[in-house]
Amino acid sequence: MREVIYDFGELKESKLLYESEISKYGLYITYILLALVIGLVLWSIVGKIDINVTVQGIIRPWEDEAKVISYVGGKVKEVFVKESEYVKKGDVLFKIDDEEYVKKRDFLKQQLSEYEKKIDDLKELRNSIEKGESLKNKNTYYLRYLSYSYEIKKLKKAAEEARVQREYSIMDFKKQIESLDEKIKNIDKFESMLKEIKEVVSKGEQVKLTKYDIGYLGFILSEIEDYNQQVKTKSDGSDMKKILILKIDSKLDELRQSKSELILQKQKIEGQLRLLVISGDDTKGDIEKYKLEVLQQIDSEISSLTHEIKNLKINLEETKRLIESCSIRAEKDGYVEYSAELFSGAAISSGAEIGRIVDGQSKRFKVIGYIPNTKSSGIERGQRVKVKLAGTDGLKVVEGKVTRVSRDIKVANENGQGFYEVEVEVRNVGNGINLRAGQACEMSIVVEQKRLIEWVFEKMGLRL
Repeated sequence: MREVIYDFGELKESKLLYESEISKYGLYITYILLALVIGLVLWSIVGKIDINVTVQGIIRPWEDEAKVISYVGGKVKEVFVKESEYVKKGDVLFKIDDEEYVKKRDFLKQQLSEYEKKIDDLKELRNSIEKGESLKNKNTYYLRYLSYSYEIKKLKKAAEEARVQREYSIMDFKKQIESLDEKIKNIDKFESMLKEIKEVVSKGEQVKLTKYDIGYLGFILSEIEDYNQQVKTKSDGSDMKKILILKIDSKLDELRQSKSELILQKQKIEGQLRLLVISGDDTKGDIEKYKLEVLQQIDSEISSLTHEIKNLKINLEETKRLIESCSIRAEKDGYVEYSAELFSGAAISSGAEIGRIVDGQSKRFKVIGYIPNTKSSGIERGQRVKVKLAGTDGLKVVEGKVTRVSRDIKVANENGQGFYEVEVEVRNVGNGINLRAGQACEMSIVVEQKRLIEWVFEKMGLRL
């Protein structure tokens, strides 16, 4: 490429422009533009912009609304208060069909009355048995009392028979003991007589038979007579004397043996007699034992019935509470807003929210909004909020602040996305703005503020 060289003097237009003076108006415009640029730069450095999270919301009264909830399920029997009507606290809004619960209540009352009567009858039966009195009231337990009386009579009869038999046995044992005592006494008498005869014979003297009972001496009578004859004739009777003494000693041994046997027999009978005397009250013990068993059985039945009555009363109170719950009442003064059309025969689920009672005179309002969990970061209590209301006369804005943020997901849509509930207190409501419960709105929550230049650079993908 060739270079072309021009002389400055040959450039007439450029020379004129260079040598010309700047006009006063042009200078002013230049200064103004320069000031605007400098001001814009300074404002972008110093000025801040609000970073908002925008969600949809709904206006609610500041005071807590009373929910209309049916705690029992069933069909609506009758509607007493229609939509938008004013009610006082405690007024019945509508009633659920309670026929099933009423039948159950009546059945429980009847069963409770029967159980209480059973306890009264059992106590009367127990009192009659304990005191031994006849059961005057012929209730359902009268046959049971007759059965008890029959068993007691049987035991008493057996006791009487046992008593007679025992007394007879005692008499028999006493007679046997008396007989044995008599035999022992006779043995002692016979033994004493033989010892005396033995002593006389040992001295060599004549035995005087008239002094003794000859009936006992039959076994040695002939020997005594021979011995007496020898003593009388003074002949040598040493052999006869020995024979007589031997027979007496033998008889004494026999008597001692018999006496020992009689004493043992007597001791045995006396032992049996003592046992019989000791066991004399056994039959009375059987009667008391049977009586105690019957009383314990009655006490057990009373205890079981008392436990059943306790459960019946709990069940009855629960049924009464369900009957009362079938009458849905207003929990506060206000206007009724049903969530769906309510009519006789409509099915109501247990625990379902049927509507709300709102205060039509409320002067303070709040906004309830649901923020996706993807946008919930940075939202805290106390942050400023701008609430935009759409109306026929254009868009209106009121200010407020965040008063509550739920700690967990409140609602989840079908896609599985969670939402956090945010509550905003509305402030600075200007003139001409009429807030109403249920009104839809849009709220912008100021989560942070950034310098304008930082925000611009971030949008451009640059860092300052």
